[in-house]
Amino acid sequence: LAGSSFFGFKYYQETRTLRDEALYFDIAKIFDKNDSFASGAESILAKMGDGLQKERASLLLADNHFQKQEYEKAEVIYSTVMSSSLPGEINYQMAQVGLAYSYESRADYKKAIEIFKLVIDANTGFPLFEIYLSLSKCHELNNDVSNALLILREMQIKFLENPQLEKIVSRIKKLSA
Repeated sequence: LAGSSFFGFKYYQETRTLRDEALYFDIAKIFDKNDSFASGAESILAKMGDGLQKERASLLLADNHFQKQEYEKAEVIYSTVMSSSLPGEINYQMAQVGLAYSYESRADYKKAIEIFKLVIDANTGFPLFEIYLSLSKCHELNNDVSNALLILREMQIKFLENPQLEKIVSRIKKLSA
């Protein structure tokens, strides 16, 4: 009885995961066709069970709202993904970065700076070059040139081998002038 219960539950989990993965790809198809009609994606998302596939699909939907400059809608979805996943997971980090970019786009630089710093401080292996660059940009747009320069100089040290190092050097020269 215990063995059959175990295998039955395992079968249920696998079929649910496969179903959610298929639904995720249905949502991805909507956005691959450049169909900005997000309600179709939202109805598919509602059919999905909680889990990684739903988080990934939610990130697609949030990114779509972001691209359409519907920042408040994107922020709600990013926050929901963050609340349903663990800080070390990639979906959490992607949502966190999306939320920071959303705040930056709405000119709420202080909130964007806070979140970009959290991403950097998490030290999870997430690619950080663009995060540092955005953090510097937010400081600059927030009229804090000294912190923008500090971040750029830190980048100069951390990303010594990066092919875009010249971009950092030229930015430092421009801000120092």
